[in-house]
Amino acid sequence: MKKLSLGLILAVVVILLAFLNPYLAGIIGIAGVWFLKD
Repeated sequence: MKKLSLGLILAVVVILLAFLNPYLAGIIGIAGVWFLKD
Protein backbone atom coordinates (compact mmCIF):
# COMPACT_ATOMS: atom_id res chain seq x y z
CA MET A 1 0.00 0.00 0.00
CA LYS A 2 2.86 2.35 0.86
CA LYS A 3 4.44 1.61 -2.51
CA LEU A 4 1.22 2.63 -4.28
CA SER A 5 1.12 6.05 -2.60
CA LEU A 6 4.82 6.50 -3.36
CA GLY A 7 4.06 5.72 -7.00
CA LEU A 8 1.27 8.30 -7.07
CA ILE A 9 3.53 10.98 -5.58
CA LEU A 10 6.22 10.08 -8.12
CA ALA A 11 3.70 10.32 -10.97
CA VAL A 12 2.59 13.80 -9.85
CA VAL A 13 6.21 14.98 -9.57
CA VAL A 14 7.02 13.64 -13.05
CA ILE A 15 3.93 15.27 -14.58
CA LEU A 16 4.81 18.64 -13.03
CA LEU A 17 8.46 18.31 -14.08
CA ALA A 18 7.45 17.40 -17.63
CA PHE A 19 6.32 20.99 -18.18
CA LEU A 20 9.57 22.45 -16.83
CA ASN A 21 12.17 19.88 -17.84
CA PRO A 22 10.94 16.92 -19.94
CA TYR A 23 14.40 15.31 -20.08
CA LEU A 24 14.76 15.25 -16.29
CA ALA A 25 11.17 14.06 -15.91
CA GLY A 26 11.94 11.14 -18.23
CA ILE A 27 14.98 10.12 -16.21
CA ILE A 28 13.10 10.34 -12.90
CA GLY A 29 10.15 8.47 -14.40
CA ILE A 30 12.32 5.60 -15.64
CA ALA A 31 14.25 5.45 -12.36
CA GLY A 32 10.97 5.52 -10.41
CA VAL A 33 9.40 2.71 -12.41
CA TRP A 34 12.58 0.63 -12.03
CA PHE A 35 12.58 1.31 -8.27
CA LEU A 36 8.88 0.51 -7.78
CA LYS A 37 8.76 -2.68 -9.89
CA ASP A 38 10.62 -4.78 -7.29
